[in-house]
Amino acid sequence: MAELPTYTSFYRRFRPQRFSEVLGQEHVTKALQNAVSQDRVSHAYLFSGPRGTGKTSTARILAKALNCLSPVDGEPCCECSSCLSITEGRSFDVVELDAASNSKVEDMRSLIALAPTGTMGKWKVYIIDEVHMLSPAASNALLKTLEEPPSHVVFVLATTDAQKVIPTIKSRTQHYEFRFLDDSTLGELIESVKKRANLNLDGAALSWLMSKGGGSARDTLSYLDQIVALGYVPESRGDLEEVVRALEARNVQAVMSALDTTLRSGRDSQKICNDLIGIFRSAFLSSIGVSDAESRRADQPFSSKWLVNALSVLGRTLDSMKDSLDPRILLEVALIRLTSGDSDPEVAALSERIKALEHEISLLKVGKSTANTTGKKNEASFQVAEASENDRPQPRPGGPGRPSQVRDRINEAPSQPQGRARETMDRLRSAMSGAQSPGASVGQAAPSTEDARRKSESPASAESPPPSAAVESLPPSGANVSSEETQPMPQGVLPTGIEDINRVFKKEILPLLAGKARALFAAARVESIGSSTVVVAVPNEAHRSRALAKLSDVSQAIANFYSRTDLSVELISDEGLGQAPQGAPEPDNAAELIEQFSTAQEVATGGAESEILEIFPGAKKIES
Repeated sequence: MAELPTYTSFYRRFRPQRFSEVLGQEHVTKALQNAVSQDRVSHAYLFSGPRGTGKTSTARILAKALNCLSPVDGEPCCECSSCLSITEGRSFDVVELDAASNSKVEDMRSLIALAPTGTMGKWKVYIIDEVHMLSPAASNALLKTLEEPPSHVVFVLATTDAQKVIPTIKSRTQHYEFRFLDDSTLGELIESVKKRANLNLDGAALSWLMSKGGGSARDTLSYLDQIVALGYVPESRGDLEEVVRALEARNVQAVMSALDTTLRSGRDSQKICNDLIGIFRSAFLSSIGVSDAESRRADQPFSSKWLVNALSVLGRTLDSMKDSLDPRILLEVALIRLTSGDSDPEVAALSERIKALEHEISLLKVGKSTANTTGKKNEASFQVAEASENDRPQPRPGGPGRPSQVRDRINEAPSQPQGRARETMDRLRSAMSGAQSPGASVGQAAPSTEDARRKSESPASAESPPPSAAVESLPPSGANVSSEETQPMPQGVLPTGIEDINRVFKKEILPLLAGKARALFAAARVESIGSSTVVVAVPNEAHRSRALAKLSDVSQAIANFYSRTDLSVELISDEGLGQAPQGAPEPDNAAELIEQFSTAQEVATGGAESEILEIFPGAKKIES
């Protein structure tokens, strides 16, 4: 190899000149050497891989091997005039183009225009570096010549990003992928250059070079130039020791102070983050027993789990820094999370969800045992209720009718299942718009003069408290709340007042039911209370026949609310008692009235208004 008269950087002075000198890429060099020796050279090659792994150097070696006057087993002799001219960069048989700076279509056209011309040697080799940087027009201009080049032309395309090379170009080439060099190969390279350049390097310098090189031969030799120029190994992590020690102590203030000192010394936030990743990676490898040249002391206090989490947090932070206006803030937040232990929000969220699920499971287990006991008692109450159904008096004339009559009326009007219901809802909304004044409520008509007179004459009116004085609900423990004061009641004891339990039934128990069950029992009320039996009444038999299907839901809700597993619920109707339908207490507000009417409309078969009115008698006031 001819020595250049001036100083040349190591990666240029010790560039490989034969296939055997290319380190770490045997899968590529062996194939090319065989192709040359067997005269099976392709017209186009694509070399892809990371920076500094020998793509361009291999392309030049291929050019020398193709034009060498005395090749040996596919290897160039590196002594003939052709080899020396290519090595010194003055050969007319090799044309190199940097596509990063010559990416226009005019550059490519001028290049391929010279392809058919003759050459001094056997082959004319075009080396196009960073081919993925060509513009679409330039890539298309290259396609035809690349597919059918002159017989004496070979194209070698090199790129660090093969994914950006258009598929039509890639399909016309033989693709070889270059790889990063491992530590042993880098060590072999450094030792070879050390001997050839008569350098004195200690173990710390070799370790630092392999760490900084990162698998790239060119980067490693560039850092070797830096060491030789400085005369010592530059300290790049010494000022990070304070940050690491503060993280070991889990001291947020110390971490922030050490980080500020490091930043003031001129270090870049991204470089600091990257160096911390290297430190914790080495510590992790040491913790699991993997040998590493930069492993921290064996008694390092970080656990493997913490180190893995730190690598994950810092890795995400380093990736976010690329697009951040202030990378320092991201680094500070990451270090605070590592110090405080709140570095993995996903794990914390999952932990909270697991706790919530465990709580739900415990509640379901308690509810299941309660439902088993309550279900048996409800089954017995169903049998008693069905047996007494035939002994009850018939409804009075003018009542809403039996279920069969209701079904007949529905069947007679199949063409209007929704119309009347919609009209009723429109009237309901109109009533709402007129109920905005204080004291007015939808679904509760204003009392007439006659009604006011009867109410004033009734002796019970003087004793009944005003609605505003009524207690809204009872606590889940089952306490009996009066209008004057709240007295605690032992768990499992039912209130004695019908008004109180009806108020609890409306405000506390009904909201616990599912949609259909809540609609069916919206007009229900508690008729009487026994030691272990609650009698619930609905307006009519048609309503009762439908509500029986959801009675178990109501039974379980009442039993759970009062913590009584021995409670049973009996369902009756006002018609069965020979009374005029009374209905449940009217809703307190228009929104509740609309909700009850809407759910009743959904439950009703076919949506006919007659059936809706049976399920929801309160809608009759809207009709009027």
